[in-house]
Amino acid sequence: MWAKMTKKQKVWTTAVFLIIVFFSSTAIGLLLNYNPQPLAKEENIDQLLIEAKEKYYQGNYKESIEQYQEIFASSNSLKAKENLAAIYQGLGQYQLAIKHYQDLVDAKDDVEYNLSLAKGYYNTEQIKNAKKIFKKIVKKKEVSDYYYKEAYYYLALIVKDEANYDLAKQYLKQALSYRSWALGHYQLGEIAFQEKNYQQAITEYTEALSIDGSLKGVAKKLGFAYLKVDKVKQAAKYLQQAKRETAEDKLVNSKIAELKADYPQYFKKDPDQPLTREDIPEQVDFKEIKPLTNEGQKLRIGIMTKQKQLFFRVGSDFEIIEDNKVVVEGTKGELAIVTITDDQAKLEIEGQEFQFSDAVRIKPKSYAPVLLHQVEYGSGYYWGGRMDMQYRGQLKIKVKDNNLTAINIVPLEAYLMSVVPSEMIASWPIEALKVQSVAARSYTLANLDKHKSDSYDLCATVHCAAYRGINREHPRSNQAVQETAGEIMTYDSKPINAVYSANSGGHTENSEDVWNFKVPYLRGVSTQMKHSPFPLSPAELKEWLQEIPESYSQDNKYTKASHYRWQRELKLEYLESRLDIKEIEQIIPTNRGIGGSVESVLVVGKNKEKKIKSGLRYKFGGLRSNRFWIQPQYQDGELASFVFYGGGWGHNVGMDQVAVASMADSGHDYRKILRHFYTAIEFKNINQTK
Repeated sequence: MWAKMTKKQKVWTTAVFLIIVFFSSTAIGLLLNYNPQPLAKEENIDQLLIEAKEKYYQGNYKESIEQYQEIFASSNSLKAKENLAAIYQGLGQYQLAIKHYQDLVDAKDDVEYNLSLAKGYYNTEQIKNAKKIFKKIVKKKEVSDYYYKEAYYYLALIVKDEANYDLAKQYLKQALSYRSWALGHYQLGEIAFQEKNYQQAITEYTEALSIDGSLKGVAKKLGFAYLKVDKVKQAAKYLQQAKRETAEDKLVNSKIAELKADYPQYFKKDPDQPLTREDIPEQVDFKEIKPLTNEGQKLRIGIMTKQKQLFFRVGSDFEIIEDNKVVVEGTKGELAIVTITDDQAKLEIEGQEFQFSDAVRIKPKSYAPVLLHQVEYGSGYYWGGRMDMQYRGQLKIKVKDNNLTAINIVPLEAYLMSVVPSEMIASWPIEALKVQSVAARSYTLANLDKHKSDSYDLCATVHCAAYRGINREHPRSNQAVQETAGEIMTYDSKPINAVYSANSGGHTENSEDVWNFKVPYLRGVSTQMKHSPFPLSPAELKEWLQEIPESYSQDNKYTKASHYRWQRELKLEYLESRLDIKEIEQIIPTNRGIGGSVESVLVVGKNKEKKIKSGLRYKFGGLRSNRFWIQPQYQDGELASFVFYGGGWGHNVGMDQVAVASMADSGHDYRKILRHFYTAIEFKNINQTK
């Protein structure tokens, strides 16, 4: 064929052949050298998910969302999708949350996805869709009680808005059959009030408060419900509590003023007003106490501060000493009154008067208690009050800044015999009480300078450690203190600051994630039966705080379910008054610790923003802990409240007291438990000589 071609044909054929060879060679070369950008490998996806999670914990929501979006775009990762959905839900961006949860439901008919999708529909007024999914959930088999509870609760809210109160009550009772929680009983109370069944409303509201004593808004409802059944004394009690919650409530203030005029006997004396002789009983019974073998060093504990008047008695004859000289003697049980005017104190007893301008010391002549009348405890907490308290040791009364301060001079071990049962229930396992004894002793010695400027070592409040004198002593906790006498934990040869909280919710926190300073022995540790890697992803954190995961902290023998996992709904008007921000649009956690505790939040109003860090729990109405996930709640298309799903009670750093008791029940000894919660510590007995 080649021989028959013309010259021109041969040239074109050769050219075409060379072109084909060239492009074929190039194509082969390109194929041989082609290195396409592959979809992210599984290990790369895992690393990217970790980075996106870190951004979320740092409060960088925009960057976290963008990274989750990139992960999903390159790998179709359901983990990325569910975390995106959870973030949007927490931010109240429900249309975006709905889109992602619908995609997740289409990919996997998971109950968590369905519940969150239904909540999205509920908060965007797509009630028909929401109701359909909630009903689907309650028909499912073998899912966690949490999902039944939530689905029935939202179904109750829907039919309650439709004024179908009978069905709403049925749904709420179904929800409460799976988990007893304050909001469920509160809603039953609301329905009963609407139906003018005020006695039933009182029953439900009271039950709500018994589960969560700091639940907001209930006291007001109780006050008005009691008025409806003509129980003015109880109404006055709860309306005063409602006023303490929201001082600007005009309706509450108006009703209190009206009741005060007609029923002054039902209103307590203002706690800020000074005590009078009429507040003090004529006679008292003194506790019987015995000296301790190993008392330890003397401590100075500030009991009452900034007082204009103090009332005390002694359980034996006693001496009043000034500058190491006995200036007055008193007899057992006689009432002594100390008052101050213009930095000059006057002590009156048995017709005697003595003046001093610095300090006096009250010393019993035999081993007997000193009694102080009407000592305040739990200041700022709903369970606070005043009571007469008795103390071991001696009493010092000091003049400072035209006020009186009562200081208990007490041996270390005697002090601990009151602190340990004040901080931990004395009926708990003896090994747990030993844990508390060693922790409290270590904490005490590490913090002796805490109130140096106030002329004493430690205060008697939760700021240092709850201390209520002999009133709180118990034989079992006394045994634990005495069996561990002198034993402390040390780090770098110094007593450790052995902080502790009631319930960590399943995981403690690193100190720097709560208080901004790193302490090497205060590391976050798990109390769960099955250890999950912390920190959790946004979706995992949300689910973890809503479920009831099995852990030592969850042991119902030592804690209420509502202390381990809790739920609080805060109305918009309450938050706006409390935080001094009008038209709140968002509440956004801006930093989290390893266990999910919130370090700070950004409150976004229409015309004002405020970042809240210090006093976070207090400013949000007494939350049980800083560990929570927030869900904005809408009603009739308007933001109405924020629901806090939380875990634990306390600051979550150091020892978890409930977990300690449960671990002790499981056979762990007190030193092993302490080593779990306090990293790389050593034990030392300060009573033993070298």
